[in-house]
Amino acid sequence: PATQEPATQEPAMEQIPETTSVTGQQDEPVFRAKPLVDVAEDIKRRMKMMDARDAVRKAMEAADEEVRSYQSEYFDWKGQKSEGDENVEAEFPLYKGEEFAKKHNLTFVETDLLSRQELLLNKELTEAQAFLNNNLYKISDVVDSMYDQQSEYDPMAIPDILHAKEYKIWFAEKQKQKVPTLAEAKEDVKKYWKRQKAFEAAMVDAKKIAEDSNAAKSSLAKMFKERVTETGQFAWFSSREDFGLSKPAGVEDPGDKFMETAFGLGIGKAGVAPNFSNDIVYVIRIIERDTRTDAELNTAFIEAVSKVQQLPLEVQQANAGYVDELMQAWREEFFKEMQVKRIGE
Repeated sequence: PATQEPATQEPAMEQIPETTSVTGQQDEPVFRAKPLVDVAEDIKRRMKMMDARDAVRKAMEAADEEVRSYQSEYFDWKGQKSEGDENVEAEFPLYKGEEFAKKHNLTFVETDLLSRQELLLNKELTEAQAFLNNNLYKISDVVDSMYDQQSEYDPMAIPDILHAKEYKIWFAEKQKQKVPTLAEAKEDVKKYWKRQKAFEAAMVDAKKIAEDSNAAKSSLAKMFKERVTETGQFAWFSSREDFGLSKPAGVEDPGDKFMETAFGLGIGKAGVAPNFSNDIVYVIRIIERDTRTDAELNTAFIEAVSKVQQLPLEVQQANAGYVDELMQAWREEFFKEMQVKRIGE
């Protein structure tokens, strides 16, 4: 990201194209303020965003109240059942939030009973990122960590800042882990056996492809044009979103085995590795490798950062003052139109 030029965020400013002086050197860019008529639509858009955020907040508060009310009924039922009340229903109905969600323009999603592994591999929750305690976490990890602390129907508010979403998540049912009987585990054993056999077959096919590529000293792109994706350069670890394994382009759910294989191959050599969940097998061929040292990479990073253009401080200060004056004028006009008076006036 240090090599990318950030987009200007000040709506009331524009940059006049750079000019070349007689000496051949480029003059400093000149900035000037736009008239109100040119930024009016942008101001309206920002005000609508504020209204939208307020509507989301109110809807989520209503959802919280709705679920907690249901939680009260759930614990009443649980208490009556533990006391042996014969009139209590055998099963407590799961909360159905479709109508409530539709009323408040929300999306209601209910999962099946998930194992811990299934939770951590849930696609939607692993892609969503929560910003908590100054760190980014996968929402699936947050939910997993809260399992022992949260009771049923106790909603957690989790913001997904990367996708501008907010979640209300609660546990509708909990079951203690146990060793299943053979009859209970039979179908799962069948699924695992079939999956394992498919994985072994895929590894055999992939190794054959890698061997053919190495023997012919040919690129995978020539051999399998439609099925090959170039990842571009990537590191073993990344801290761009949350610290962990980096995510090369076109690679789904990379794991340690993938990274060990990729960084253990020489240039022009092909190898085989599964992804983290062993449901995809990749044939990997190294096209090029960055051989710069840590010191050289650090120097390149500092040089890239120094090239990022920033607005001069005086321009930032002028823009802030302009926005403050504009908002103050809007407030006064709004109060006057709505006949709002402060107490004591």
